[in-house]
Amino acid sequence: MQISRLRAQNLRKIRSLEIAPSPQLNLIWGANGSGKTTLLEALHLLNSAKSFRSSGFKDLVTHQENKFGVSAQLLDIDGEQRSVRVQKSEKATRIEVDGLAVTSAATLAQTFPLLLVDPHSFGIVEGGPRIRRSLIDRAVFHVEPEFISAARSYLNGLAQRNALLKTRQRSAQLDYWNHEVVSSGERVHQARLRCVEYINSALATETTLSGMLGRISLKYRQGWREGASLLEALERQEPTEWQAGQTMSGPHKAELIIQTEGETLARVASRGQIKAVVFLLMTTLCDYIRSSRGIRPILMVDDFGAELDDLMLGLTLKMVRGTGAQAFLTTIHSHLARNVSTSADTLFHVEQGAVGPVS
Repeated sequence: MQISRLRAQNLRKIRSLEIAPSPQLNLIWGANGSGKTTLLEALHLLNSAKSFRSSGFKDLVTHQENKFGVSAQLLDIDGEQRSVRVQKSEKATRIEVDGLAVTSAATLAQTFPLLLVDPHSFGIVEGGPRIRRSLIDRAVFHVEPEFISAARSYLNGLAQRNALLKTRQRSAQLDYWNHEVVSSGERVHQARLRCVEYINSALATETTLSGMLGRISLKYRQGWREGASLLEALERQEPTEWQAGQTMSGPHKAELIIQTEGETLARVASRGQIKAVVFLLMTTLCDYIRSSRGIRPILMVDDFGAELDDLMLGLTLKMVRGTGAQAFLTTIHSHLARNVSTSADTLFHVEQGAVGPVS
């Protein structure tokens, strides 16, 4: 999947944008505050109807305007044209896919897979377990169509079960919601497990970073006692859960630990090495989606090159190119953008919200 044309109107500093990106690497350079990250926001809005930087409408719309819009033409793997469009005002959001209005952001997200690396991506290694669960879940969403239904059923069942536990009065309804939580929870767990197994298989063949840091892998903890079924875990912990008023076992408690030679990566790696591992995980997820669906995700990298020495810079760029995905990379360094670009890439310059190609 690739974007052949991107348009935006009244999005932050960008009053009007229309570009034809390269199907390979797109390097976007400009000073801080010029609007280059806004271009990535436009892509993110087309994938989720949300910004990855701010949820407030007034933060997104150009000053003194009352609505903004983004749209794109895409080419699918068969060369067929598709289109997506998102328009937002303070009170309403309109989403169109192939000219038809849709009401679900999930339908929009299914149009094309999108992966983002930005300064907050350090949280994948250094942050809490929810960040890592979300990373895996987004990738599985694009590979296993039934996953979103299982995840929604699990969260609904979990909410209902927790509401019953808070009453501290056992009823037959708890048995019903136990069944619902177990049925959907096992499907969520198995889907995640398949993804983690793919990642670990791919990481086992990686040689460059492993030569510096040792063998990198994901340790997956399912969220309940190993060797027990989820139902057994719920039944065993029920007395404690009545006291706590919440479910203490299940996929919502799952953890993914990024390791090198059995050590937690965050304890032993430098910031630059951590960022390189984040790139490795993201590009591995690109391959996971491509190998399973035959669709290459679109990859976005904000502030490419930050906190990377020349060795890591070359390594991460090689990873990005190795995916074969259409990629959008922003940087404040014009020399970096020029030095890494090839004739197959497109270089854009952004200044005060005006975006244009550089020959």
